[in-house]
Amino acid sequence: MKSNDVQITKLPRLNIYQYIVPKKYRPLLEDYIRYIILLFERLNKETSNKTLNYRKLSKALSKEWGEFFLLGRLQKAFIKENISLSLLTEPIEGFIWIAENRYNLDYVKSTPMLLQIISPLSRLISVLNNATPIFYQPLSNLIFAYFLLYLPHFQKTIKTFKTNKINLNTDLIDKHLENFFSELKYTLSPKTNLIFKLRLCFFVGLYHNLTTKDVKKINFLFYVNSFLYGLYYNLTIKRTNINTNQI
Repeated sequence: MKSNDVQITKLPRLNIYQYIVPKKYRPLLEDYIRYIILLFERLNKETSNKTLNYRKLSKALSKEWGEFFLLGRLQKAFIKENISLSLLTEPIEGFIWIAENRYNLDYVKSTPMLLQIISPLSRLISVLNNATPIFYQPLSNLIFAYFLLYLPHFQKTIKTFKTNKINLNTDLIDKHLENFFSELKYTLSPKTNLIFKLRLCFFVGLYHNLTTKDVKKINFLFYVNSFLYGLYYNLTIKRTNINTNQI
């Protein structure tokens, strides 16, 4: 993820989020996110049947693509790392759901279809971190919370959703951002390897600081404070047994 992708005041540049996975897997994560963005951009295509367009793409995934193509790079990387190719098809189902939507939805009612797009990404991140057991629902909530945090700064994205009858009211979302943190504690509940746990501590702490503090400047000390808060929160939260989801 390039550091100059977006310039947003009081929020970190997007390249900070590549650190959620080990260094050797960051190009794969970037390709996968680019793949989801391309799927999203298909919602803007002037076509009489967007659903058919997505279904044709889903069928095309059964074909072996060359490395010159994004799909080819993803296919090869997934096979090399023994990752299910279903992670390429599952987001498409979420976009088909959006394309077929005939009713106006607010962001709460649209959450299931948005999570259907986000969940494969969280599963990929879990796999790349060698998480044992592999879990994705708590991590999906964390990614979704960050998505809503950045959403007001992407007017084209909001317009695309509204065109497809999903009204993501940014004022209403902004009021609920702090409330999301109470759910994010479950991101830290499942047992997993130490390095992945430390990464999660950082991003949970970062979300807390971004939504509860008056952020004047984001620098190294701000990140250190975020990590320490996440670590403290991880050490003090009450351990709860929750069902984890296998890939």
